[in-house]
This record gives sequence, structure tokens and C-alpha cells, in this order.
Amino acid sequence: MADNRKKKGGQIDPSACYTITSKLSGKAITACGENDVRMFTLTGEENQQWKLTPAADGAYHLLAKATGKAMDIILAGQNNGAQLHQWEELPAPSQSWIIEPAADGCYKIKSALSGKCLDIVDISTLDDARLQIWEDLDGDNQKWELHSLAAPKPARKPRAAKKTDAPAKPAQKEEAQQAAASKSTARKTAAAETTAAPAGKGAVKKAEKSITAEKATSKPATAVKSATKAAAKPAAKKSAKKEQK
Repeated sequence: MADNRKKKGGQIDPSACYTITSKLSGKAITACGENDVRMFTLTGEENQQWKLTPAADGAYHLLAKATGKAMDIILAGQNNGAQLHQWEELPAPSQSWIIEPAADGCYKIKSALSGKCLDIVDISTLDDARLQIWEDLDGDNQKWELHSLAAPKPARKPRAAKKTDAPAKPAQKEEAQQAAASKSTARKTAAAETTAAPAGKGAVKKAEKSITAEKATSKPATAVKSATKAAAKPAAKKSAKKEQK
């Protein structure tokens, strides 16, 4: 099994699960069935995971994750050799344990009822060894390592898909194309008017010049007509006199 445990020592986290292993053998306290408690090789399965929930006077209840039951002293014993089992959680001193720091980052786990230490029967290093309480002798069979299991990382929420423009319907495409064409035509017309404006002014000036020239040329013709009229008057008078005679 991959070792995904946190280092021993430090403050107790009531929300975490812990494995509790013997400094002497490295084996773990294991909830066996519904009631028994024994020592077995560490696997990290749920029957070797314990929650340390706060109890009265700074003590803790040790609750098996597999069963939800508490580590308890049989018949609330207080003498050396009183053995342990699992029992439904009660506000009882026989289920309350004081977690006391020891050397090398280990802990002593002492009964709040008697002050005696959690101890391995016959100082055994074998699987299936039983647990008991015993007076504090500071032996490695009374020292325990607590390792909090790394909490699983919360699953990441899937990223929302980017919004994409829905494909235009055929009618919408035609309308968009017509709008684009009319915009283009309007731009061209505006550009043509802008360039044509100077030419229009020039044409007006040319027309004004031609009208002025026409007026100038028409004056001599008017003078010729006037002279002709003047010459015609005496001739008309002479012919009238001849007719009178």
C-alpha cells in the first residue's frame, strides 16, 4: 500500500482519520468484527482507521471508522491487564483516552479512568496480539504513532464550455449579406460624391465663362441689325415719294 500518511506528531485533527501503530512492532490497532480489537500488519483499510473525537477534560474517544464504535475497557476495568474491546459510544470514562506526547514524536494513550497506558499483551510483536491497560513503564509497547490519512482532494468542477455563436440560418445569412452589400454601396456612393464635388464646381465655372463669351459675340450682330434698320429708313422714304408722284 502506498504510504499517503501525514507525519506523526502535531495537533490532533478531529475531522481526520488516523492509523495507530505500535512503536515496538509497527503493527496497527485493528477493529476486528463488531466488538474485538487486535494488532495486525498495517494495511490502512477502514478497520484500521480511527477518529479521535474530543471528550470531557481534554480527552478523546477513539472511534473505529469501520463500525462507528468506541475503543472501551471491558467492564470499565482499572487494574493492570484489563483488556479492550469495541462498544457503542457512551459518555463513559472507560471510553475516554488522554493523548500524551512521548519521545520521538510518539504518544502514550492513557485511560482517563485509571491513568494506565494502552499496552500490548505479553509485549507481542505478532499479528492477532491483544490490547490491555498497564501502569506506565515507558516501554516501546506503550508508545504509539498516530498518522492522519491524507484527505482526498475534492474533485475539480468541469470547466464550462465556451459559448460559440450558433450557425446562422439561411434567411439570416441572406439578410446579413444584403446588409453588408448595402453598406458597401453606401460607402462607394459617399466616396464618389466626395471625389465628384471639385469637378462639379469646375464645370459650373466653365459654363459661366461660355455664357459670358456668347454674350460678347452676340453684341456685334445686334449692332449690324441696328445699322441695317437705319439704312433701310431713307430708302423707304424715297420709294414713298415716288409713289406719290
